[in-house]
Amino acid sequence: MKQLTRAPFFKRHQDFLLFAVPVLLVYLVLVISHLNGVYFWDNVQQTSREAHWFYQQQFSSFWLPGFSDGEEITGTAYHFPLIGMMTAGLWMVLGQHLWVSHVFIGFWSVLLVLFTHKLFRCYLSPRVAGWALLVLLLESTLLTQIAIASPDVILLTALVMALYGIVNRRRGLTSMALLFLVLINGRGMLAGPFVYLFAVLHKHLTEGTPLGVKMLWRTALPFVPAYSIYGLYIGLYLLNNGWFLNQADSPWSEGWQSPQGLMAYLKNFAAFGLRLLENGRFALWLSALVLITQAYKRRTSLIGKKELPLVVLVGGLILLFLYFALSTVLVIGSRYYMGITLVLGLLVFVAAERLWCTRRIQTFALVVGLLFVGGHAWVYPSRVSVAWDATLAHTPYYTLREQLLTYLEQNHIDEEQVGGGFLFSGNQRYVDLKDRDLRIGQDEDKAYFIYSNLSNLSDDLIDELENRELWEPVEVFSKGPVFISLLRNQKIAP
Repeated sequence: MKQLTRAPFFKRHQDFLLFAVPVLLVYLVLVISHLNGVYFWDNVQQTSREAHWFYQQQFSSFWLPGFSDGEEITGTAYHFPLIGMMTAGLWMVLGQHLWVSHVFIGFWSVLLVLFTHKLFRCYLSPRVAGWALLVLLLESTLLTQIAIASPDVILLTALVMALYGIVNRRRGLTSMALLFLVLINGRGMLAGPFVYLFAVLHKHLTEGTPLGVKMLWRTALPFVPAYSIYGLYIGLYLLNNGWFLNQADSPWSEGWQSPQGLMAYLKNFAAFGLRLLENGRFALWLSALVLITQAYKRRTSLIGKKELPLVVLVGGLILLFLYFALSTVLVIGSRYYMGITLVLGLLVFVAAERLWCTRRIQTFALVVGLLFVGGHAWVYPSRVSVAWDATLAHTPYYTLREQLLTYLEQNHIDEEQVGGGFLFSGNQRYVDLKDRDLRIGQDEDKAYFIYSNLSNLSDDLIDELENRELWEPVEVFSKGPVFISLLRNQKIAP
């Protein structure tokens, strides 16, 4: 009787080793090279400021101060402060260090690779799933989120884990993933209903379960813990502080205002489209259009019942963020659309596998991969807003910022005389975790102003700052596409 022999380890895991391991190595290099990178972009608020509150209070209070409390730290109100709580907890165990956040997000990036590999294998052959993973997990926005230790990495990972749990009928995994999806950010909470719709359609179309009250309720059960916690939080917040989106004391009240006039709506719509397409992502949308055209000519179907829930999920998320893009000034950012990009990419590879040969799919993957790498070079002139948190082109910021602060200290420039744009104003303690208070104001009527293309200032303010009769450059720090200029106010300069 012949003994059954197992295939060699490499043979059994070759697709994971060939495609997932290189992605993991890239993530490892990113985490290690940014271990001491200061908090960047919205991460200063969402992670550092909120974590400082819980850390300083030693969790004696689970409520962040309201906008009218006069505290330097406030919550955003519309999202449960889970990332702040988790970061503060890690600081209490490991110490208050920048590397703690980077290692923590590095852990989540490993989970992202593992569960994306599992999810893609549910829809694609092993080799095509490998190519899809290699390309889509090296997209520029995602790489940058890992580099800056952004909680959006947790958001994306939780989405992938939830989808995998739904497809494989693993309710425990789905419920746990939904806790992080819903509680890590308000966008995850809003995406939850579309994940539920995905679950209902998957159960009905793929598993053949008839629609009905019992089916809808059983499908909703994994969502109950997350939404119960979020509902309790938001309900108590509203009772204590009232409605939050348009409060005058809110630092973000202007961002939640509706666009004024037709041109403002058109500008927001264009910005929404640009964020979906830029940094090389246009390749996925263009490929989808090509595949749809080819399928129409061949009179063949691109997707089946199994993939239809994914199409509905992508469509729902697009409509959700389009609504916010057209109803607010604030909610337009590349990182918001990472889930759309990932699921759309999966659908493109599903369609490609049905219409194209393996060699053509490999060529397509390499081209898209190169475009994603080139996406880090998408930097516009200073009057066009750049999603700096979606490109590694921002990395000179870390050394240039340190040079600027050193210059201010060495030249004995009082912080009270200095104003700055986005990324440079506020208490620098929350940016670099140094044990000192260095508060830089937002006003332009100071003796000095920190002007940088990273701040995405308004055209009117840029015109004023570049007027040499009004502002004189004192020192300019620049590297690559990034510059930071310290300007002296000619009106009140000594």
